[in-house]
Amino acid sequence: MGQQAWMYLDLNDGKGWRPLNDRSRDVAALDSLSIQWGTDSGFEQPDPAVLSFRLYDAGGALAGKAALLAGAKVCVTISTDPMYFELRDDARAYRDMGDITLRDLHNQVHYAPPEHTTFTQFTIFNGIVTTGGTIKHRHGAWIIELSASGPAVLWKRLQSQGPTSSDKRLDGYHWTGTPSSRLAEMNRRAAAVGAPQAVADGLTFPPSLAPYSDDYPSQLDLLHRMFAYSGRAPLWFETYELTRTTLSYVMAGDPAERILDTSMRLHVGSGDIEHEALPGDKVETGDPIEFTLPEPYTHVVVHGKGVSLDKDGGFEFTDTETAQGDRDLLPAGLDATQRSASVTTDAIVSPVGVSPYDPWQPSAAQRKQVAQLLLTIDTRIRPRSIVFDSRQLEPFTYPWLYRAQPAMMLAFVHTVADGLPDMDGRPAIEGAWSMIGGTLTYDWHNGDPRFRHEVTLWPHSHADAGSPTYADMAAVTAIYEQVPDYLTISDLQTINRIMED
Repeated sequence: MGQQAWMYLDLNDGKGWRPLNDRSRDVAALDSLSIQWGTDSGFEQPDPAVLSFRLYDAGGALAGKAALLAGAKVCVTISTDPMYFELRDDARAYRDMGDITLRDLHNQVHYAPPEHTTFTQFTIFNGIVTTGGTIKHRHGAWIIELSASGPAVLWKRLQSQGPTSSDKRLDGYHWTGTPSSRLAEMNRRAAAVGAPQAVADGLTFPPSLAPYSDDYPSQLDLLHRMFAYSGRAPLWFETYELTRTTLSYVMAGDPAERILDTSMRLHVGSGDIEHEALPGDKVETGDPIEFTLPEPYTHVVVHGKGVSLDKDGGFEFTDTETAQGDRDLLPAGLDATQRSASVTTDAIVSPVGVSPYDPWQPSAAQRKQVAQLLLTIDTRIRPRSIVFDSRQLEPFTYPWLYRAQPAMMLAFVHTVADGLPDMDGRPAIEGAWSMIGGTLTYDWHNGDPRFRHEVTLWPHSHADAGSPTYADMAAVTAIYEQVPDYLTISDLQTINRIMED
């Protein structure tokens, strides 16, 4: 029996979380689900995730409670390997277990509710049941089909006037103030309606942000525009821990390191996040396998704001832009296409500002990073379809592949395209990827639970920092016969560092 999806509902009636799989307490059974999340592009802020699910309600315990279902909180988890302490009655002796077979022992498991400290599952979605849905009567039971939105939908609904200033030069403007004060105010408003907090630790605030006059953008748009000025391309996603949700960011524009562990296995990572390369022969890519050649980008255009003083001495904010190109890294044939990716920011990006509205302009290092990203996007081939299936890659071993949130970084070995060289002689599919969107489904196949995750991959350039020396190989414990067969001598020139025990 594979790992299962567990669903919990809180109907806001004071009775807490109700399990939909626990056979001793369930009110309905989870039949199947599908979660659509993320984005297709590292330059576009994703919408909140959306869950569609079907419940089998044999006794009608939920089918007639439409008013309670609307607005109910939902938590979806994946079971871990059951522990003995999670048996419904762990005081029983083995001889008192009756005719329960070892194959069915998992059905005796009584998982603690998701808010409990002994909760051993991992969360793949939290959300709020939306209005609508259907209820059908079939073969003596009720089939309930519902949908739920991720809690970031509350950030989209927060769309009102922001703070104003007593400075006469800012009359008629709102969302004034410093970038840090804007984030603090958005988090304060989010907390007031039970929405998740946005955690921007590690991000660099722009020098200043232009206010608004007649527009009232959503807080999710404000959050993305606040940091979109940099070439690191931060995207904001819902991330889950038990029943808690946080708005966290990933850097779609950051380069990735190639790392060897002490057994000479390949990993990819950025900062303190890394994962071992996945076996390509365990990943579904369609039959026949089809790869896409991406439409080339030659520039990233940052649409921002300029600032000046009008004839009365008041601040005036106008639309302006700054472009970052490929710095002659692309072949001439690609460079001739002149196709741009665009991002929108509230940062002042004009060459000159007016105090306290200081401008931001990209540094040489930032321009280089964007150029490397453009080169990677334009030259990395990718499968048209890529699916992670729990029958090949188990959620217990690869939990990051089965959450409705980004997974960074990923790489693949033993792929059919390993022998296709790019213009530098390296495999054209080689490199690091992020999982930035997808459709995660759960159902039953031949009596067993099955997760399938059809994902969108986004490429990352190769970090040019670091190159191990022979002295760094001292930590390696593998002998030559134990070195993975996918690692070649030429691969060593792409390694940024070697892990230490």
